[in-house]
Order: sequence, then C-alpha cells, then structure tokens
Amino acid sequence: MKVCLQNYRRRLAFTLVELLVVIAIIGILVALLLPAVQAAREAARRMSCTNNLKQLALGMQNYHDNNLSFPAGASPNHLANNPGNTAADRSIYGKVGWGVWLLPYIEQNAAYDNIIASVKGLTGVAAAHKNLGCYHIGVSAYWCPSDPQGKLFLGEPCRMSYRASAGDIWNADNLVTNAKYLRGLFFYCNYGTYAYYNMSSIVDGTSNTVILSEMGIGKGEQGDGTLYAVNAVAFKSGVGSSATGKPRPCMNRLGPDRTLTGLAGSSGNDSDGVWGVCGRAFHSGLIWATGFNTILPPNAPSCITEDQYSRNTSPVISTFNGSNPIMTASSYHSGGANAALADGSVRFISDTIDCGDLDASPVTSGSSPYGVWGAMGSKDGNEITSL
Repeated sequence: MKVCLQNYRRRLAFTLVELLVVIAIIGILVALLLPAVQAAREAARRMSCTNNLKQLALGMQNYHDNNLSFPAGASPNHLANNPGNTAADRSIYGKVGWGVWLLPYIEQNAAYDNIIASVKGLTGVAAAHKNLGCYHIGVSAYWCPSDPQGKLFLGEPCRMSYRASAGDIWNADNLVTNAKYLRGLFFYCNYGTYAYYNMSSIVDGTSNTVILSEMGIGKGEQGDGTLYAVNAVAFKSGVGSSATGKPRPCMNRLGPDRTLTGLAGSSGNDSDGVWGVCGRAFHSGLIWATGFNTILPPNAPSCITEDQYSRNTSPVISTFNGSNPIMTASSYHSGGANAALADGSVRFISDTIDCGDLDASPVTSGSSPYGVWGAMGSKDGNEITSL
C-alpha cells in the first residue's frame, strides 16, 4: 500500500514533455484565434465606416432638401464678396470644400458656426484656408476607423477619409471653365469656377450614381518607390490632359504590394492647411484633398503630372502642383472600398470592378469608356448600369 501511494503522489506532477505539449497546444489555439479576432475587429471597423458614409450621404440629402442642390465640391470662401478680396483671392484661394458646408447637416452646427464667426472680416487666403483654430475640429464621421491617420492631430486641420465624386473625367485647363462638361456630382477646378448640381441632374438614377467614397489619408511624406497607392499620389504620371490623355500611364505606376513606382508623395509641410493634399485638410476645395474620380479601380494609383511639390518663401507655405489629377478611391479594408450612392445606400466596391478601356480618353457626354465604375461616376451618361 505504501508503494502504491508513493507512485500516486509522483504522478501529481507534470513531466517536461507534457508541459511542452500543453504550451504548444495553447500556442496553436492562439495562432488560430488571433486572425479571427483581428478579422472580427476589422469587420466592426468596416461596418462603422459604412455607417459614416451613410450618415454623410443622408447629410447630403438633407443639404439638398434645404438648398435645392448638393454642396459644390469647391465654392467661394465664406465672404467671397468682401470688398477686400481681389479677383485672385476669390478664384485661387476662395475655395472651400463640401466638408465645411455639410457640417450643419451631420449635427456639427457648433463647429460650422465657429468657422463662420472666425472668418468674419478676413479676406483672401486667410478667410479661405489659413491656419485658423476654427478648422481644428474633430469630426469622427469624417474618419474611417481603419485609417491610422483618421484622427485629429494637434495644430492641424481636421482630416478627411471620405471623398466626393468628380466622375469619370479629370480636370484640365481646357475644361475647368466648362462645368457643364464635368460628369460627376461635384465639380473641382483651380480657377474659381464652381457648380451646384441637384437631383434632377442625375439622369442615370440615384441608385446608379456614386456620390462619395473612401481614400486613405496621407502621412505627409515623399518617397521613391516606398509609398503606397492607398494614401499617396504618384508624381510625373504622364496621364496628360483630360482632352487627349489616357489613364493607363497612371495605372502602370502600381508596383509590388500596391506600392507606387517612382517618386510619390502625400503632402508637403501643410500644417497651415492651405492645400491639404491626400485628405489632410477637410475644408479644402481641391480635388486632391477632398475629391476622387471613378476611372481607376479602388486601391489603384492616384496621379498628377508634376514631379514634386514646390515651396514658396513669402509666406512660407507648401504648394502642391497638381495639374491633371486623377484621384482614386482607396481604403484599408481588404479588397476594395466603401462607396455611397446618391440614393443614400452604401455599397462595397471591389478593386476588381470593371473599368473598361484605360487606353481611352475621357468623354464629355454619352457612355463612359471606363466600364461599370466609370458609368457609376457619371450622373448623365445615359448608361444602364448598376452594381
């Protein structure tokens, strides 16, 4: 009996082999569960992003109900007719983005009132874009939860994860003064021309026309072959003007793992918020800040024709030379990006969506040459296309 009890007591302890087996099993279980937990968290973030876009789309409709049009992609500053504003002030710097005008319709009345009150009496660049504290607000509805840059950075304007659709044609000098040729619901240009569209402008139907989508917020950096299509812009793209250019050269800038081959950037030293490249200033009325095109598929490159940023010296601000920009929807969600339609619904757009003939020049009327995605961006192309 004594011997048996001693053997029993010895069996109460684990052997080294048994301990290693248990540790290995726990490690395997953690390895199996961790991706599932991460996937669940991303699914929750993606759902939150969808809700943000839904809120913004409904805000657009509320704006339309009150103003009989959607907000302009770019419009004059709050006091564009101020006697102190020169023509240059109004046309170049007097460009406020749709994100400002939408604030009262997404329950941000206090922020909007603060902006209007703060710019009262100011002129030119000060009233339009200058580094005013009134722009340094935190609007969570403007941030995709999956975007690591989607938060308020101290001393900088609010950032923007979401973009308004300029449709399937990119801006160029020969078109900016002809808003009637622009195909999307939001018109962007550099020369003071602006346009407001309403529901009657959507000939193709509200359920067939994209109004908003995502684009990753830039980190404020430049690089050669080191930046990614999700949140940067390829320089010196060779796409040419929208009259004769083609988007294929921009698509060709896509490198391994969705890096951008060649020189690219996402912003200069734009803490003053004048240009706000790649979503780094929600109040900007420039397409590379708050707009996108339905030309290349989500997570493909965004491009401009210039080769770099230029830097003025008086005052010291960073200027983004952005002729002929093609801005492309992107996101940190795997496989595509969320987009809102003009009817208020939100859909997930795959990065394999049909984009038609990327060797074709854009058109100013009729069916889009850029497939289903291009047709979803045109408000009046008479295409019979739906997602």
